[in-house]
Amino acid sequence: MTALLDPASAPQPSREGSGAGVSPGDPALGSAHDPRPYDFRQPEGLDRGHLRSLHAVLDVFVRLAGGALTGALRIPVHMRVSDIRHSTWEEFALGVENPAHLLVLDLSPLPGRAILYFPLSLAMAMLDVRMSGPGTGKYPKRSLTEIEDSLLTPLVEAMLGELRVALAPYLEVEPRVIQKAPDIDLLQAVIPSGICVSIGFEVHLADGGVFAPSLCVQFPTVRPVVEAIEHADLAMAGSHDRGPNLGMVQRLLDVPVDLHVVFPPAHLSPVEVAGLAPGDVIPLHHDPGRPVRLVAGGMPWLSVLMTTIRRRLAAVVVEPDTYDPQEADQ
Repeated sequence: MTALLDPASAPQPSREGSGAGVSPGDPALGSAHDPRPYDFRQPEGLDRGHLRSLHAVLDVFVRLAGGALTGALRIPVHMRVSDIRHSTWEEFALGVENPAHLLVLDLSPLPGRAILYFPLSLAMAMLDVRMSGPGTGKYPKRSLTEIEDSLLTPLVEAMLGELRVALAPYLEVEPRVIQKAPDIDLLQAVIPSGICVSIGFEVHLADGGVFAPSLCVQFPTVRPVVEAIEHADLAMAGSHDRGPNLGMVQRLLDVPVDLHVVFPPAHLSPVEVAGLAPGDVIPLHHDPGRPVRLVAGGMPWLSVLMTTIRRRLAAVVVEPDTYDPQEADQ
């Protein structure tokens, strides 16, 4: 009751966990909360439609990568996409165990970098299986040796090759490993800035448990991919809108059409027609500089001028159409 009557005696709110009483310039806010310009023409995130499209492409990748690992390890390996969301580098780093097996990827010609996180338990299990082991058990928590890394590299390259295949219908990408590190703190020089797309995977090894590698991709790297997917989807939708008759229309356009060059009519009397004999010359009364009619399938189509090319008669299309039927009949 005393505290209610005397505000001075009431407990003051703590600065921890609350923004009350913190000035804009207080270091407690941290640089992450500092205001910065935002360009609406180049958003730093993907909408749900783009995430779904990216998820569909990644589903193809994990299916192919699981098949590649199955062939390499000779045991059933299943992969699936467990999560795809916006993230920051700090949030991604919190989910990385140390030591680990971290790979910095270059996805040329796409800008930026990506970081593939291999849990050490997954790397050790895959190495164990490759050396004819069961892929189960307790493994030492240490970074990989050079020999272990050389044995794991072909498996990683097989997975990255399937990523190239999954993206091939939309754009050409050549993923390659440019740096390896056993500790997240050793990647300070290549930390992605701004918003990232964090992709979580689940890897199921036969009788070896479930592992959770992940991929952190910079937004400038992801944006060209989703734009290419969107462009391909729009093109496919446009072809569907034209209906199933598109193939028939294309076949009709491939049918050969007879073309005829038609000169203006020459007027002769019945007596002159009846007296025609081989060798007679019929004057056409047509100026060589005036166009004649090109007829396609019995329909007048274009105007052409007669000429010769290498002693062979040819017709040059006149543009615009300058043929005048009334003038031609004169």
